[in-house]
Parts: sequence; C-alpha cells; structure tokens
Amino acid sequence: MKRIFLLTAFVLLSVTAKAQYADGEPLFLERRGGNLYTVTDVALDKISARNILTEDAYEQYCTGKDLFNAGIIISATGGGLFAIGTAAMIAGMTVPGNGSCTPPGLPVFFAGFCSVMAGGALAVISIPVYCVGISKLNKAMRGIRKPGGLAFAPEISIGPQPCGIGFGIRF
Repeated sequence: MKRIFLLTAFVLLSVTAKAQYADGEPLFLERRGGNLYTVTDVALDKISARNILTEDAYEQYCTGKDLFNAGIIISATGGGLFAIGTAAMIAGMTVPGNGSCTPPGLPVFFAGFCSVMAGGALAVISIPVYCVGISKLNKAMRGIRKPGGLAFAPEISIGPQPCGIGFGIRF
C-alpha cells in the first residue's frame, strides 16, 4: 500500500512540477500602425499584452499606444483647422469691396489666418508625439517573455497559512 501511495505521489508531483513552466513556440510580434500583432495575425489588446509582455514592455506598450493615438488625434485636429482656415482666408479675399479703405472680408481673412497658424502648430506638435509612440511600441515588441521559463515565481512562507500555521509553498 505504501508503494502505491508513494508512486502516486511521485507521479502527481512530477505533473505538478511540469505545470510550472510555460510551454510554447517562441513568440514574435510585429507592429502595424498603433497595434502589435502576433505571428497568427491577432492584434494584442491590453489583457493579452499583459500576459505576453514583461512588466517593462507592458508599460512601454500602454504608453506607446496612448501616445500614438494622441499623435493621430492632434494631427487630425491640426489638419482640420488648417483646412478650415485656408477656406476662410480664400473666402475673406473674395468678398467684393464697397469702396472703403478697409476691405469687408478682412476680419474673415484674419480669422482664417489664425486658424491656419493654430492648425499648423498642432500638426508640427503631433509629429514628436506620434514618433515617440511608435518608438515605445517598437521597444515593447522586443520585451516578450521567453517560453519554457517559469510561469510565475514560487513562494515559500513560514507562519500563518490558509489552513493553519506552518510551512507553505505556493507554486
């Protein structure tokens, strides 16, 4: 009876020890736009990125994704202001004069000019934000957890345990 118990315990411990390791093929990521994609063309979301990437790489991924999206939004806003300002400047120049010293379309022209300047400034500001976002996403691509390593670190504790007081191992 002892032998059967010991054999069963040995087999169970062997299976449990194997469960500590994360199996799988080496994983490669690819960046397309503001997303990271796996080999099987699946885009990473924040939950799967947390499981695949190391802690530092996950932080880089979150920051890079946010900066990439902010760069796109800022540049789109700047482009829209630039287009509206250009249209307002053209409209201000084409208003026919009534013979006075101040052309009637001058306020519209200046409003358009201010809009063009603001849109251009936003477009210029968006370039470094966008580039830093891409750089952080590229750094995050390199921070993949290696397969075959420990899925999580084992813990050893002495003292109060969930089932009483003593020596505890969590793996």
